[in-house]
Amino acid sequence: MDYVTKHPSIWIDTAPLPERSALRGDIAVDVCIVGAGITGLTAARLLERAGVTVAVVEALSVGGGETGHTTAHLATHHDLNYSDTIKRFGEDESRMILESRRAAIAQIEELITDDAISCGYERVPAYLYGEDSASARALQEELAACQRLGMPAEWVETMPVSFPISAAIRFPNQAQLHPLEYLRGIAARVSGRGSYLFEHTRVIAVEPGAPCRVLAAEGTITCKHVIHAAHAPINATGLLITKVAAYRTYAMAFRIDPVAAPLALLWDSAEPYHYVRVHRAGDATFLIVGGEDHKVGVAEQDENAAWARLEGWTRGRFVVGELAAKWSGQLLEPADGLPFIGQYDDHVWVATGFSGDGLTNGTMAAMLLTQEILGEKTALAKVYDSKRMPTSGAAVYMRENVDFPRHRMTDRLKRAEADRFREVSAGEGKIVRVGKEKLAVFRDNEGRCHAVSPVCTHMGCHVKWNSAESSWDCPCHGSRFDARNGEVLNGPATVGLAVQSIEDRPSAIPVRDSRTSIP
Repeated sequence: MDYVTKHPSIWIDTAPLPERSALRGDIAVDVCIVGAGITGLTAARLLERAGVTVAVVEALSVGGGETGHTTAHLATHHDLNYSDTIKRFGEDESRMILESRRAAIAQIEELITDDAISCGYERVPAYLYGEDSASARALQEELAACQRLGMPAEWVETMPVSFPISAAIRFPNQAQLHPLEYLRGIAARVSGRGSYLFEHTRVIAVEPGAPCRVLAAEGTITCKHVIHAAHAPINATGLLITKVAAYRTYAMAFRIDPVAAPLALLWDSAEPYHYVRVHRAGDATFLIVGGEDHKVGVAEQDENAAWARLEGWTRGRFVVGELAAKWSGQLLEPADGLPFIGQYDDHVWVATGFSGDGLTNGTMAAMLLTQEILGEKTALAKVYDSKRMPTSGAAVYMRENVDFPRHRMTDRLKRAEADRFREVSAGEGKIVRVGKEKLAVFRDNEGRCHAVSPVCTHMGCHVKWNSAESSWDCPCHGSRFDARNGEVLNGPATVGLAVQSIEDRPSAIPVRDSRTSIP
């Protein structure tokens, strides 16, 4: 399997999935789904059960995008606290949001039962907590909001942990699972009977209409509907891309004594917040901790330092053993706190902006889109409407969209990070000035330099080096590119960074290892 990270998650390490072939030639189905993560495969399974033929196309491998890098919490509570949700959307819509999340967890449970999927699914309590007295007032407000909406929640002053807290809200009957084992079970039941699942098939373009056409490198899919279920939809231009902001997020898995492991979902009220769960695999028990979110491509951000802070936070609160895995992922924060789900173009549907709730929101999105495509109208469609303008989050919308014009104006004027290739160390990437142009240069551990254009192919901003994942990341809309060949790792870009020859550059001398003298 291929993944967009050099740090595989604990899920990737423990759930190998079978390889599937790429699309070769032209086919016709009822619905083409772009993306084989939680949203795409859930939608495919639900549509297939309704007698609709589907073709799922995935640029990487099943679960190889963000689903394989989640911490896999399933919660009826969501990142936009319900106290804020009520203020922004009112009680009626907030109640629908709560019910949609509750229904998503029930849908996951139903598929696990009906398809006999073994994925470590279990119901557990969840706790939203604060560590200082200042957080107590906000927690009391949140508890009141949850209870107004009819959500089971109670005030507690202790949790199944040994470190002190000021207070917490306990939510019973939440859930957790192994996300790739779950996807493996769904994927096994999607293809056949006129339906398909293709890997290693990057979509180049989508032509809306009746019928729609989905164009890939070696084939075309003709269909009645298209669902953009990739993390960042390839049609994310115009207004849609301005309504979500790309963030990096980090996770670590530590071995822990099962006696000391809190069998619950935990998340704190800090900023940025931390989230915790337990995973059991055979005789081993792991504490999985996530957090330290920051915007993609922030120049002053040392991505490796995020893991150091996360480990320090964890070891300061839990008695854990060795680090078993660490990984990072990417999430899209919607300006008003809710995902964008619905019809976006002629027979073209989209689901994006899941924040840190990918599994729950992704399942809910798949359910909603399935209903819409089958002609079953629901009031929920208006709540998550993909074409809505986030008026309730106008300040966030304006703040998050400062980056694009700023980078477009300043990136070309900014001084390069280096003037010679020898200033780029092994395992490092820098923007290098070569004559009148800039190159994004990465030196591998064997000492070879790889150069690509620094100009993001999505909307023209300049990429920044990601030290944790050794990739080139765009700070404007979150596209990410391979350090060696510029291939797309994360959308919305669909075209890679142009590879640049360095053999004939004035600062270049072919390098065979990192000890070679370089000008």
